[in-house]
Amino acid sequence: LVGERTESVTFVAQREGPVTIPEWRVRWWNSDTETLEVEAFQARTFDVMPNPALGEGAASGSLRDDLDRLPMAPIIAVSVLLAGVVFWLFRHRQRLIGRVQSWRARRAISEAARFRQMMKACDGDHAAAAYNALVAWMACLNPVSSPVTLAALVKRFPEAELTTAVDGLQRALLDPDQAWEGQTLAVALRGVRRHALVTSAATAQRALPPLNPGPPPSHPVKA
Repeated sequence: LVGERTESVTFVAQREGPVTIPEWRVRWWNSDTETLEVEAFQARTFDVMPNPALGEGAASGSLRDDLDRLPMAPIIAVSVLLAGVVFWLFRHRQRLIGRVQSWRARRAISEAARFRQMMKACDGDHAAAAYNALVAWMACLNPVSSPVTLAALVKRFPEAELTTAVDGLQRALLDPDQAWEGQTLAVALRGVRRHALVTSAATAQRALPPLNPGPPPSHPVKA
């Protein structure tokens, strides 16, 4: 068994002049002697020459010199603004956390989330889970209707594919040993959802008040 490890280090000089690379120690395991050994590279000093491609005096500067030439007013303004934002977030963190949790709770029981749960149950061919998710989705789709049942769903959307899929789901619920494939129900419900969402949007649009209502009708006053 042979093990090999290679390490490389690249030093980039940022200014001219003497540069000292400190001592560097590498620890490695000697499999022959079964001991931990240390290889030391002694410190070395180099003279960095100016880069002629940068022009006269271009390489003599440093990062600190570049920062010193930057205008301080914008930097101070941005720093104060960031500090203010951090302070405001820290002060209102409980309220923000509550809003995030409330948003997550509403999202978890939304129509889209319940539909995804139903599709997941159908993809897994779990009849009981698909039925529970279907009932929850129907209640979210029409929360003011009468008690949610499969018969009410078929009556509202009398498509042949949906009727066949619902019949298969009911048979699987009555006989748990019967194999059930949820793909037929998933395809039918996708069509039902598209139709329901379009109908709901059209109903909401008709229910909106006029954008520029006219003056209220005048009624004659009897003396």
